[in-house]
Amino acid sequence: MQFGKPDEKRSMLSFTRLCRDRGIIPLHFPNSMLVSFLFTFFLNLLNNHLIMNRVAFGASYNYSPTADGLYSSPDIDMNEQLLASVYRNEVSLDLYCRFSSIGNNDIVLNFGDSLLAGNGSSPTIAINNTPKFVVAYIDSSHNINYRIGYFNQNGAPVWYDAAVTLDTIMAQKCSIAIDDNNNVVLTYEELGTHKLYYGIGSFDYTRHNKINWHRAKYYTDGINPCVAINNSGYFLEVHQSENFDSIYYTLGKMNTDGTIHIYKQDEYKGVSKNSASISPAISLNDNGIAVEVHATGKSKDYSLYFIQFHIDTQNHVLVKDYEQKYCLDSRADIDGMGGKFPKVALNNAGNAVQMYQTVKHNHLFACISRLWDRSSWMNNYQEKPLCDLAIPGSHDAAMSTTSGSSEFVGATSGNTQTQLLCVEDQLKAGIRYFDIRPALKINASFSVTDYKTGHFSNTAVGIKGCYGESLDDILTGVKSFLEQYPTEVVILKFSHFFLCGSDTEFLKDSSLPLNTKQEIINSLISRIRSKLGDNRILASVSGRVSQTQLKYLKGKAIIVFDVSELPGLQISRVMSYLDFDPSPSNAGQADLVVFDRYSKTNDVEVMMSKNLPSDPQYPGQEYALLNSNYHGGDLFLLSWTLTLSDTDSLNPGTYDIMELAQKATGNLSTQIVALCTDANGIDRIKFPNIIYTDICAGGSTDVCEWINSRHIK
Repeated sequence: MQFGKPDEKRSMLSFTRLCRDRGIIPLHFPNSMLVSFLFTFFLNLLNNHLIMNRVAFGASYNYSPTADGLYSSPDIDMNEQLLASVYRNEVSLDLYCRFSSIGNNDIVLNFGDSLLAGNGSSPTIAINNTPKFVVAYIDSSHNINYRIGYFNQNGAPVWYDAAVTLDTIMAQKCSIAIDDNNNVVLTYEELGTHKLYYGIGSFDYTRHNKINWHRAKYYTDGINPCVAINNSGYFLEVHQSENFDSIYYTLGKMNTDGTIHIYKQDEYKGVSKNSASISPAISLNDNGIAVEVHATGKSKDYSLYFIQFHIDTQNHVLVKDYEQKYCLDSRADIDGMGGKFPKVALNNAGNAVQMYQTVKHNHLFACISRLWDRSSWMNNYQEKPLCDLAIPGSHDAAMSTTSGSSEFVGATSGNTQTQLLCVEDQLKAGIRYFDIRPALKINASFSVTDYKTGHFSNTAVGIKGCYGESLDDILTGVKSFLEQYPTEVVILKFSHFFLCGSDTEFLKDSSLPLNTKQEIINSLISRIRSKLGDNRILASVSGRVSQTQLKYLKGKAIIVFDVSELPGLQISRVMSYLDFDPSPSNAGQADLVVFDRYSKTNDVEVMMSKNLPSDPQYPGQEYALLNSNYHGGDLFLLSWTLTLSDTDSLNPGTYDIMELAQKATGNLSTQIVALCTDANGIDRIKFPNIIYTDICAGGSTDVCEWINSRHIK
C-alpha cells in the first residue's frame, strides 16, 4: 500500500464512485491538469455538501436489557444492517452482546436477546459486513482476550469457539475495530505505564476463532484509547491525556507490514475545552466522516458532547464540521441525566447511534440519529399542504440564552431556559414552527425602545422570567435562512406579548389605553417587516394557509399573532392565530387555528397519558392526539413538554426545565413508533401536525421525517 501523494487513477476511481453514490455524474477530460483541477474542485464541493449532513444526537431512552439491572462499560459498533453492543453486568461481571437491526429511517433501536461473551472488564466490540463480530476484553489477570462470532442462517449470533487469550500483553483498557478486508486493529493501554500500543491483525480462515497478529507497536502516551478504521485503510484513534482531562487524536493509515503511517497527532480543542473532557470514543465510515463523543466528567457536570469531523484526504488532516452538547448536567438522581463512558457508531448509510452509562443508576441510555441535511427537508414535500405534514416545533423558541434575571425576583436560567440552539441554528436543524414571545421595552411615553424576547410568568411573588434572544437577531436569522434555503417555510407564532417598563405586565392585562396598545403592536409589526422584508412575509393565500401546498408558500415566513391576547386591536401584514376550541368550535375564525394544550405537569407519564385527565384543560398528550374531537382546527399540535411545578419554579434547584425536557424528549421516538403501529393510533384524522419540544436539536425533525415518510395522509 503506497502512502504520500494519492495515486491519481485510484483517486479518480474513488472520486467517480463517490459522485455516483451522491447522484452526481463527473465529467471526464483528457488533460491531466484539468482533471486534477476538477477533481479538487468537485471534491471540495462534495465535502461542503457532506458538512451539511449532520447527526443530531439528543435526549436518549433507556435501552437496558432489564429495568432493574446494573450495567456498565458499554461499547457499540455498526455495519450496514446491524448495531452490535457489548456491556458488563455489574453484579456478575459477565459480559454480554446484544444486536439490533438498523434501517435507513429507523428512529428506535430494537435489541434482541443477550449473548454471553465472557467475564472481565473494558469490553469492546466491532462488526463488519461479512458479517463477523469480535469482542475483546481484559480478564482478571489483565490479559486481553478476544472472541469471534458470526450470524447463522437464521440470523442469530453465535461464537466460533472459546475466547483466545493474548497472554503476552498486560493491559487495563482496550478497543478493537475491523473492516471488510479482514483487517483487525487493537489498541490498548499498557498496565501501569499509560503507554498506548496498537496491533494489526487479520482473520485466520483456517481457524475461525483466531486472528494472526503483527507485533504490537507503541504510538503515544495516554489513557482510555478508542480506535476506528475504514475500508480505505484509515486509522483514527482518540484517547484522554494521562495527566489532564483533555482529548487527543491520532490519524494515520495502515501499511501492509503491520505498521501505521501516522499523519497527525494533536489535542482536540473545541466547545467543551473549558470543561474537563474525558472518556472519548470515535467511529469512522468509508466516506471519511467521523463522529466522536466524550464526557465532561469526573467531579464535573457529566454532560456529553459529540463532534463531527471529516478526513481531508488530500492533506491527511482531520477537519471539525460541527460540535454540540447533547446530554446535560449533573442531575445524577434523574435516570438518563448526565452520562459517562459514551460510545458511538456510524455506518456508510448514514446511521449513527450513541450510548452511555448513566451516572447513578447504571442503566444504558441510547438514541439513534441519521447523517442527513435537515436544513431543506421541506424540499421533498412541495406538493403537500401543511396540514398533511408532521412539522417539528420549538417551545419558547428564543430561550437558548438568558439575561436580565436580576430584574425579576427568583428568575434563573433553570426556570426559563428551554433551548440549546439559537433560532437560526434550530432552523438548520429542521425546526419550522416557532413559539416567539416578544418582550418589548417601553419608555415613559410608552414608545418601544428595544425588541427582545423572553420567558415570563405570573407567580405568587409577581412577574418572574428572563430575556432571551434579541428579536432582531431572530428575524435576521430567519431572513438569511430563507435566502439560503428558498424551498422552506417558517411559521413564527407571536404570543405572550410582554411589556418591560413603567407598566410591567402582559399586554392583554395592561391598563394602557387601546390606542397606546395599538401603537405598540404597530411598532412590533413594523419592526418585523423591516427586518424580514415584505417579500419574505406571506401576505395572503387563496383559501386556508394550512391547506396550501408548500410550493406556494416556499421562501416565506408565516407570521401569526395570537389575537385572543389582542382584543380590540387591528393587525396588518401579519396573520391571525387562535388556539382551537372544540366546544363550541372556533375553526375558521382566524387565519391559523391550532389545537395547542399543554399538560401542565412535571411527570412524564402524566404528560404522555392516553387516559382521560382529571382536568381536561390539561390533557395527556396521547389522549388528546387520539381524540378526534381535538382535530377540528387547521393543525394539531402535540405538546411534548413538561412544566415546572409552582414549587420547583420558585426553587429551581429541585428540577430545571432542561432536565424535564430530557425526560420528555427521550421518550418521544418510542412513543411515536408505538402510536404509528397501533391500529387505533395515528391515522389520517388523528395526526400530529406539529411536534412541539424543548431542546430542539434535530431529533424531533427525525421523528417528523419518519412520520412523513410513512405517507399517512
